[in-house]
Amino acid sequence: MTSSSAIYTARLGAGTPILGQTILLDVIGAAVIGVVSLFGGKGTVTGVFFGVLFLSVVDNGLQLLGQTLSTVYATKGGVTLFAAVTDAIRHNLIKRGKCQRRARMESHPPCQEVMNCSAFRPAGLQPT
Repeated sequence: MTSSSAIYTARLGAGTPILGQTILLDVIGAAVIGVVSLFGGKGTVTGVFFGVLFLSVVDNGLQLLGQTLSTVYATKGGVTLFAAVTDAIRHNLIKRGKCQRRARMESHPPCQEVMNCSAFRPAGLQPT
């Protein structure tokens, strides 16, 4: 049992198997909105903090406007989905850019010389 679950259980005064279902969307959403990449753990604590802050503001704002709980969940889910799709598009653009750079280097004769040089090649790899 982690310390956070022990504190959460102590705060509520009871333990149930479905205790964390209501915060699951918030946890995943805060990580994704906080720019933690879904394709490899790149992120910062500060980013996740601002993700939590943003989702808290959205949650409280919608509740103060008198929206139903299902509307609040749908809005937070939409924001999380938007952040996840944006992260996937960003990841694909970065990946495509690296592949294009590699193709340009392979077709450029001076770059081929550098790539085949033993000083720029990891030990054990032979030039192609």
